[in-house]
Amino acid sequence: MELPFLKSPAERRLYHELALLNWFDAAALPKVPLPQPQPRGRLLVRFFLPRFTHPYGGVYTALRLADAVNRAGSRAEVVVYDDPDFDAAPLMSAFGAELSTLKAEHFLPAGKLSALKQADVAVATFWPSCYRALGSPAIRRVYLVQDYEPAFYPAGVEFALAQNTYQLPFDRLYNTPGLKEFVEARHPLPGSCAYAFTPAVSPRFCPRERREEGPLRALFYARPGAARNGFALCFALARAIKERCGGSVQCVCAGEALSPKLQSATRGAWRFAGVTPYERLPAFYASFDVAVSYMFTAHPSYIPFEAMASGCAVLTNHNPANAWFFRPGENCLAAGASVSAQLSAFLQLTDAALRARIAAGGERTVRQTTWEKELAGMLAFLGVKA
Repeated sequence: MELPFLKSPAERRLYHELALLNWFDAAALPKVPLPQPQPRGRLLVRFFLPRFTHPYGGVYTALRLADAVNRAGSRAEVVVYDDPDFDAAPLMSAFGAELSTLKAEHFLPAGKLSALKQADVAVATFWPSCYRALGSPAIRRVYLVQDYEPAFYPAGVEFALAQNTYQLPFDRLYNTPGLKEFVEARHPLPGSCAYAFTPAVSPRFCPRERREEGPLRALFYARPGAARNGFALCFALARAIKERCGGSVQCVCAGEALSPKLQSATRGAWRFAGVTPYERLPAFYASFDVAVSYMFTAHPSYIPFEAMASGCAVLTNHNPANAWFFRPGENCLAAGASVSAQLSAFLQLTDAALRARIAAGGERTVRQTTWEKELAGMLAFLGVKA
């Protein structure tokens, strides 16, 4: 349905939501029972991912699991469900040794959806992919839940469609035990199975030797396009630090490219670093003393894990859903979502002894598990024989 006359933001949202409703009409999909027990062994596991231009965050975790499926002797397929012309070949150089079994031929564009043969397991990885996975041939369906995704949207159609996915007949593989507890309490699904894993950190992330001189360096995970990461609070805190500490603290924002207008509006509070390629992240993190990372949904994000492994002291916001991971005073400092509260916590971290103790506690926390251990549990949940 083309509505070219729509020009205002409200009109464009109407068009967007009508398109979503047409695509995500669960009532029009085949009726699928809750997953049944299946034989374990060498399986075809099909992952449904949105289009991506580089492996990041939740996409990287899904690809890491797909790679583990291949390493275990089963076969992984990755369907990029929202791009009919997706070509993975240009991305292969960015995958590196940690995804070495994934080749371009493992990736299928959305244009081949109708020709898919039956998979043993279909894995949805982002809420829209649930609707695609539900309509594809598979014996079992698993929902890789990586955040409480309805909270990505204001109350409305997208919020409701994202929330509807918790009613669909999928077993649930949760990214963090805190997220499992949060979602299961609100959206129980009798008859389904659930398992939670804890994200690990690649051994590539390790602390570099701390600098003895120069300004304290603070990294801000600043993404204006993701409300859950509190861009405004990041900027307001950086500006307050600049006013209070002057040149003794150097603030750097990274995580997303800023528009020229946004750069101009926030200039002076921090230096812009944009998006750092994954292969350069370990050295990038290790050049900082403090990492400021906020998350207002039910997942702590990967940034604190990687920052802790790199020797940074982490400052975050109070969030009950993430209390399983953050232990203020031990592996981080946490404060309320106000500039004064965050500034007070940050100023504590200008004390070198406290900063070193928090950084050491963070590193101990993330070294308690490995991807090998976590992936073994995830493969067992999928039924893949390792």
